[in-house]
This record gives sequence, C-alpha cells and structure tokens, in this order.
Amino acid sequence: MREVFEALMRTKGHADFNKTAAGRYTVPAMQVRWAYFQLGWEMRGVYK
Repeated sequence: MREVFEALMRTKGHADFNKTAAGRYTVPAMQVRWAYFQLGWEMRGVYK
C-alpha cells in the first residue's frame, strides 16, 4: 500500500519520503495525505 502511495505522490512531483523511526513521514503534509490515502484504501471494499 505504501509503495502505491509513494508512486502516486511521485507523479505529483513529491520526492521527500523520509520517515521517522515510528514510520511517520517527516513532512507533515505528506503524513496527512498518507492518512487519507490509507483511510481510502481500507474503505475501498465498503462501497461495492
């Protein structure tokens, strides 16, 4: 899932994917986008 997110973000021009030891992105905006992407990924089967 994270590989798909990072590939999508690369298409939008992002290149900083550094993470903390806890696995959070160091760029706050990227962390927020990751949280929403992850939510969508988890919810994708709900609306079939």
